This record gives sequence, C-alpha cells and structure tokens, in this order.
Amino acid sequence: MSSDLLQKLGLPRTQVVEVLTRLATNKKVIERQKDGPLLAHLKSLRIAHCAGRLWHLDNPERLAQLRQQIGLEEGHVTKARGAIVRNTELVHHKCAAAWRGDSKSGRSEPLLPTQAVTSDEVIRVRSSKTGLTVTYPSWQQSVDDETEARSECTIPERLWREKHRLSFADIKLIMTVENLGAFVDLPLVEGLVLLYVPGLNLTHTELLASLPATVPWVAFPDYDPNGLSIVQTMANKLGRPARIWLPGYWQDQAAQRSREMIGTSKRGWLDTPSLSLPGLSDVQRWLEQEVLVLDHRCDAALNDLVSDELGIVSLN
Repeated sequence: MSSDLLQKLGLPRTQVVEVLTRLATNKKVIERQKDGPLLAHLKSLRIAHCAGRLWHLDNPERLAQLRQQIGLEEGHVTKARGAIVRNTELVHHKCAAAWRGDSKSGRSEPLLPTQAVTSDEVIRVRSSKTGLTVTYPSWQQSVDDETEARSECTIPERLWREKHRLSFADIKLIMTVENLGAFVDLPLVEGLVLLYVPGLNLTHTELLASLPATVPWVAFPDYDPNGLSIVQTMANKLGRPARIWLPGYWQDQAAQRSREMIGTSKRGWLDTPSLSLPGLSDVQRWLEQEVLVLDHRCDAALNDLVSDELGIVSLN
C-alpha cells in the first residue's frame, strides 16, 4: 500500500515523510510547488485545506491513518495498512462490520469517531386526520397525506435522524401493530395512528417514543405469551402503561380459529403478564391478530376504541 500511494503521487518517500511530519507537528505547512500532488491528495481526503499559502490540518485522525498507511507510525517501521475510510456521517452495520474486519480476516480497522452505525430500518405508519407531521430542515412530511396517496407513510431511518419536530394536534390514539398483514389491512379511523412495530424493534418505536405521554398508546399484538411479553417489555422501555386492544368479539374468533401452542419459539402462558383469556390461556392455545382484522365487526370496534377507549385491557 505504501509503494502504491507513493507511485500514485509521483513523489519520493522522504519528501512525503517530511511534509506529513511537519503537518502533524505544526498543524500547518507552507505550500511548495513540488508538494502539489501530496497537498491535493490531502485535500481530497479532507485532511487539510488551503488558506493563502498555508495548508491547515483539519482531521488529525485521518492524517494518522495516512501516516500509518505509508509506515510513519509505530517506530517508523513500514507495515501494510488498509485504505483510509471514507468520511461519511452514517454507515450501515453490514458495511461497518466488513470494514472493521473480524478474527478470520485478520484485520481490525475502526471507523471514524464521528461515524454512526445504522440498521437502516424503515418506519411504517398509517393515519387519517391526525395532523401528524414530521418537520425536517427544509420540508415537512404529512403522514395523513402520504397515507391517503400511497396507503401508508414510510420514513427511512436516515431521514428520521434529520427530523426537527413532530406536530400531532388531532391524534386521539396511537396503536402499535405487531404483524404486517394486520397493519396494512386495519381500517383507518379519524384520529388513530397505526404504527408497525415487529417484535421488539426499537427503531420502529422511535416515532412513539417521540410523542408525549399525553398521546395515549395501545398495542395490538398476537394473543399469545410471546405477543403479550413483547408489549410488556416495550412498555417498560417506553415508560408507558402496558395496554392491549381486546375487541369484544375476540372470544368468538378464539372459539373458531385459535391454534395450539406448539414449537420451541412459543413461550408458556405461565411466563407471561397476568391476563385472563378464557379459551386461550386456560387451554394452552393462542390467537392470531389477523383474524380479528378480517372480522366484519372490526370497523365498529375500532371506532369505539378511538372514541370511547372501549376494548382496552391493562397488563398486570
């Protein structure tokens, strides 16, 4: 890597060493015509900038990486080093892992201290006449308008990081929905915000966490030990009461469409928050939330939920 860089610059190693050493020591160097290729390289890496005839050091960390690359650190012993990481604010976790390396690759190269690692999740939300608006530095995103135009509003994680504030004048209730099928098929009710939160995905709860406690929250999970435990854990993390939506017709569907508790992924009812669900917890069965969404009584039950908070059950 050292010889490749020196060949690219077309400069002798002693000259490069001299300039980089003076820049590291004095935080600036005087521009010399013969140093042009090296100074241009430093500028492209955002290590230094020119002001008049002086070049000023901007990024000591990146300069140290460059010095390592040509073997100026660690007792001036030439040692093969990797390339200098691109100066970008956000890095996907897969890219970060590949750059950092692991025990098999034999590499260990850090990101810059200012770089944040992302999972690049996408917040998915639906609403009607809630006034829910996300304000960014140069524009506003209306969740109501996007839902009307595209059936839902999507907010990538990187965009969410840029938000300035939320407006929510007409929200009556926000409901988190565990499964995608239920989220997209639930009917819209004025004043209700539907937020897709699969499992304990904290990125998807960011919108809920940004709303004040005065905006009530209820969860709509699968009616099984896993679903209820997720709600309880989410409530603890958010500092909110754990409440679920249990529409009045749930027992009719449980009698027809409940399923056996099978598989290693299913927890037992004894391990869940205390909640009496006769026809499920007492006979070791569970109910998928999707069947409640397709029941013809769902529209009326949701309206009763939003207007009168009917069907809300607290977990103990």
